[in-house]
This record gives sequence, structure tokens and C-alpha cells, in this order.
Amino acid sequence: MVYISHFLLAFAVSYVGSIPPGMLNLTAIEITRTEKLIGAWLFALACGFIEFFQGFLALKFSDFLTANQQIECYIQVSVIPIFLILSIIYFRQKPPKTQKEQSNTNKTAFYKGIVLSLANPLAVIFWLVWGTYFSQQGLLILDNWHISIFMFGVSVGTVATLMTYSFLSEIILKKIGSFSRWINQIIGVILLSLVFYQIYIVITKDYLSCL
Repeated sequence: MVYISHFLLAFAVSYVGSIPPGMLNLTAIEITRTEKLIGAWLFALACGFIEFFQGFLALKFSDFLTANQQIECYIQVSVIPIFLILSIIYFRQKPPKTQKEQSNTNKTAFYKGIVLSLANPLAVIFWLVWGTYFSQQGLLILDNWHISIFMFGVSVGTVATLMTYSFLSEIILKKIGSFSRWINQIIGVILLSLVFYQIYIVITKDYLSCL
């Protein structure tokens, strides 16, 4: 029963936390449009795979990370150039006009999921915060097996959210006719907004002082 509660808690937090439109969600829509559901599945599985290990490391070394605030400073500051570079890439990327003309393969979709997930180190902090909270509330046992079950639930929740976007993408694209033409620019704007937001966080919380 404890294992089930760990899985369901992680799934719920992961699914709900991933619902707001973001870089990964919009990329899932883009991949569904160009590579159909098989590409979307591979992209989602890659994202869930990376998030499993990001969260596992965060929870496994939660005491160490909490005691060493300098690591959090490095993560918070490093996000800025990473998101800036990704935003430039998306702004410069031209969407394929038709499925026949696009050169991406399903393998590319999987690699894209890995790269974009690795480029988001804030996931480590996200699960560090939630894991510490759940542990303090007695809802999460911080041993290898229970952390694995918890993070499996997180991964399933991430995949479920991305595939929800993928399945609904045809409806979304029909509702917003020009959306597919501007999807890369929209993702670029989201990433650029995250850059400015992250700069605000770094300045207001004085993360630069501990580097």
C-alpha cells in the first residue's frame, strides 16, 4: 500500500505540475504534427526517462544539496544562458511546411526529449523541494526503493501529460489555425520569458553572492 501511495502521489504532482503550457508541452505538439504519435511517444518517454534520474538524484542527495546552498546558486544561474541559447535556436528554426519535407526522424524526437530535459536543471530543485516537503510530512520514505517508486510515478505523470497534449494537438491546431506556423516562435518566447524571470529570481534572491 505504501508503494501505491508513493506512485499515486508522484503521478498526481507530476501530471498537474506539467499541465501549464511550456517548452516541453509545445514541443510535443510540434512533434505530433510533424512525426505523428510515434514520435510524440518517443519524445515523451525520453523526457520521463531523464526526469526520473534528475528527481532520483535530487531526493537521494537532498540532505547534501540542502546543506550546500552554493550548488543551488550554480543551478539557478546556469539556467539563464541555457534557456537563452535554446530560445535563440527556436527563434532561428523554421518549421517544416509538410510532413514529407521535414527531415526529422523518430530517433531525433527521442534525442530532442533528452536534450530539452537535460537543459532544464530546475527540475532538480523542483523535486528537491517537493521531496523534502513530502518527507517531512511522512508521505515519502527516502530510501532507494521508495524513491525509485516515487520517481517512476513522476515519469509516468510526465509522459501522461505530454501525451495528453499530443492527443489533443489536432483539436488545438484546428482551433488556432496559424498556431502550427508560429510554434517555434512561441516556444522561443516562452524560453526568453523564462530567461527574464530567472534573472529576476537570481537578483532578488541574491544568488550571485554565493558563487
